[in-house]
Amino acid sequence: MTITDTATQPPQSGNKLPPARDGLAIASLVCAFFVPILGIIFGHVSNHNANKAGREKSGLAIAGLILGYIFTGLTALITVIAVAMGASSVGGTATASPARPASSAPAQQAQPSARPAKLHTLLRASGSGNYTTAKFAVGGSGDYDVHWTYQPSADFASQGMSANFSVQADNGNDMQFNDPNQLGQGGSGVAHVYGDAGTHYLTIASEADWTIKVTAMSGQPAAPQDSTAQPFQAAPAASPKAIVDRFYQDLNAHHYRAAWQLGGSNLSGGSGYRTWMAGYATTASINASTVQTNHHTVSVNITATQTDGSIKTYTGTYTVAHGAIIAANITQTGGPN
Repeated sequence: MTITDTATQPPQSGNKLPPARDGLAIASLVCAFFVPILGIIFGHVSNHNANKAGREKSGLAIAGLILGYIFTGLTALITVIAVAMGASSVGGTATASPARPASSAPAQQAQPSARPAKLHTLLRASGSGNYTTAKFAVGGSGDYDVHWTYQPSADFASQGMSANFSVQADNGNDMQFNDPNQLGQGGSGVAHVYGDAGTHYLTIASEADWTIKVTAMSGQPAAPQDSTAQPFQAAPAASPKAIVDRFYQDLNAHHYRAAWQLGGSNLSGGSGYRTWMAGYATTASINASTVQTNHHTVSVNITATQTDGSIKTYTGTYTVAHGAIIAANITQTGGPN
């Protein structure tokens, strides 16, 4: 009779003992959330001990293994992505060193693609009274600046009178140019012109000493410097009566820019050329009878026929100095208001 001692032999396959409480299995599950690699290690050790003792593997150890592998894989994936993004950022801002040529000569340094733009003077002029400058050429984008100053002479200022100063481009035909129009004891400023390439000249109507400088960015052609400014149409030697007569001739011919230069700018009350010109929109013709009463004053009687056929009459005086009308005292004596 053969007796088998089962107490000293491990159970056969399929008849394993139930899992026992295992600290390693618990540690595997806990560590899987915080240190996944330890969760994997403790899970494998717990399973190895269970196999050796003939017991079922602990569910906690199996869960710890699964979670440990999952979290370890996610950590590795995040690390790879972060490293790749960091390398891309560094590669986008870094400047690679140029490869040296095969010869022993040093590599040529790259030249800048374009030089910084610099301010360029196209024209300088200075004078006193009415003048027309030399022509200057504006290229490129057509942007340029006109820097101006004016200062009445001491004898003119001593009379307590403000001086008139105005600048026009191309005899007032350049609509891109915002005409400086001043009446005072002196001043300075800059007129900005944009997108007006071509050849231009400036007309100065002034009762004061003045300076003009035209500048543009480099790359735009310069014209010859204005060494001697040319006198404007109304010569300072013209009599006050001739100035007033010519003023009304220009108004009748609708040469408003010329009339503006002969004194309209001083009679506009600071409203500007376009507003002053619009005041003659309903005037068909003007008849002015003038008499020069002294060196600066011209008396005038005016008959103005309107576009609707009505007639307005005026009487008064003009004060003329330096080739232009500088003041007026005119009263309406008849016709509709």
